[in-house]
Amino acid sequence: MYRKIHVVYYNLNSLKKITLLLLLPAILLSNVYAQDKNAALFFNTTDYTFDQDKTFLDFQTNSIKDELMLTYGYRASSYKNYSKINFINSISNECAADTGNVTNQLFIYIAGMSVVDDAGNGYLILSDSDSLAYNQMISFEDIANLLSNCQVQHLFLFMDVPYSNIIKKHIKTDNTENLFPNDSIPRAELISSKFKLKASYYFASSDNTVSTIGRSRFSPMSSKLLEAFRNYGNGDDVITMYELNEYMQTLEAIPEMSVFTVHESGGDFLFIVK
Repeated sequence: MYRKIHVVYYNLNSLKKITLLLLLPAILLSNVYAQDKNAALFFNTTDYTFDQDKTFLDFQTNSIKDELMLTYGYRASSYKNYSKINFINSISNECAADTGNVTNQLFIYIAGMSVVDDAGNGYLILSDSDSLAYNQMISFEDIANLLSNCQVQHLFLFMDVPYSNIIKKHIKTDNTENLFPNDSIPRAELISSKFKLKASYYFASSDNTVSTIGRSRFSPMSSKLLEAFRNYGNGDDVITMYELNEYMQTLEAIPEMSVFTVHESGGDFLFIVK
């Protein structure tokens, strides 16, 4: 039996999307297609009522999503110009997943614009939000509360949103030791040991604007994420939070990188090449 798969490649120089159709034996793909335990949610907003054109976020978001699906075997769902109820329901459904399988992993990617009120609270602006109507937006506090109660074994929130490092003030955790363990152990042992511990990370932008790097159509933070994905864990086909943290440390505006309350010391979120 054979299966058809689409391989997507983005040429960052010409900004062209190239899709190849391959016919491969199903047995070669069985492991990839069985990875429903690894889920990803992608949220990006490109249209705003106050005329902030951010269409480049489509290219950025889709590039990362395609890499995650094709190389790392994730089941991914995209939400563009989503509503508040779409956001809450989609995350709630994934976070309520059966935790019997300790290898469950949920990656959440958010890209877009934000605003900060006079009290220093941050809000994610939606496509139908008035620029100053905070009740029409999603507060960073609501995001923190939603994910602090997430039931999946391994969680990773990646917020490429200006001022999103403010989310730290809404997350109460004393578990800040050994956040990025650098365990030099064989690949199989690394995977086995890490899946036994609960992990819940967040990387949140400390930048104050949405910008791109030259013609790449990527923000600095998302560019580093894609670079890490395409380097496949420095040769061992596993990307750890320690390695991803090293990529982020090279940015001019280093993101806030920490954990939610439910994180276990020594835990990790792994991206494993399939």
